Amino acid sequence: MPPAIKVYDMAGAYIEHSMVISNFVIRIGNQIRDGLCRVFGDNVQYKWYVGDEEKTVIPDASINCGFKNRRG
Repeated sequence: MPPAIKVYDMAGAYIEHSMVISNFVIRIGNQIRDGLCRVFGDNVQYKWYVGDEEKTVIPDASINCGFKNRRG
């Protein structure tokens, strides 16, 4: 029999924090699913410019209403 494999949680955020984000994305996503907006978790990066300076942010969650209707 092979030796037991140990798995360790190495995430940078606390599990409770990730659970809050997941619950937010699920609940808000269900409420707006028939609309044109979409809700995303913390893997989306946004960039914009202030004058000549580029700004970048990766929020915990975001609602993006810049999508066109994919149903036609």
